[in-house]
Amino acid sequence: MEQEGKEVLVHFLRRYTVIDFLGYLIPGAIVTLVWNQRFNGMLKAPFTDFFGEQAVLLGLYFLVLSYLVGTVIHELSKPIDLLLNKILYTSKRDREQSGATLDNVKKIFGVSALSEKEKADPKSKKRDTQERFKKIYHWMAPQLDNTKVPLFHAFSTLGRTGSVTVLLIALLYWTDPSQAVFQSCCPFWVQVSLVIALVVLMIVRCYRFKKTSIGYIYDAFDAICMKNKN
Repeated sequence: MEQEGKEVLVHFLRRYTVIDFLGYLIPGAIVTLVWNQRFNGMLKAPFTDFFGEQAVLLGLYFLVLSYLVGTVIHELSKPIDLLLNKILYTSKRDREQSGATLDNVKKIFGVSALSEKEKADPKSKKRDTQERFKKIYHWMAPQLDNTKVPLFHAFSTLGRTGSVTVLLIALLYWTDPSQAVFQSCCPFWVQVSLVIALVVLMIVRCYRFKKTSIGYIYDAFDAICMKNKN
């Protein structure tokens, strides 16, 4: 059984991407470990009762559980992503207003890529920039695998899931009676300030890498269209 567990573990790791590792596994693993410690091994106990102390299978169990927890954290962080998208895509309207990107969109996707306002008035600022960016991204996706875009996405995802991870760890720490001695050594307002600072830092990192990624994709899209034109 242990040999089969090793084969499954190797296959599991091979299918991992950098986004899975940074955006899901790391936050999930941290919260899983803290949760297990906070509740006296409650996550490990059911496994060891059934399988015993088998290191490989325990490692596989930990990876799967961490990924599942990371998926929950990813979903909890979605509002942050939606807010940052609204800010970033709104700021990109001025770039499209210059005409170059919009002309390329019309050539690649046709006028159907334009909103009704844009069809009536080409200079209209009523642009569904986010939907148009999705078209550009999916068209560009096969050419982005060997660029830094997947890494930008991974760091951006880690930023927003990291912010939720900090909050969850803080809640587990503050509700742990065994930490009362350590909590008394540091004023509560200092602890809260530190948590807020870490959350803001993570969100800022998410914003920075997301902004870099979007700009890179727009530049690559325009460059490819210009190359095809020539």
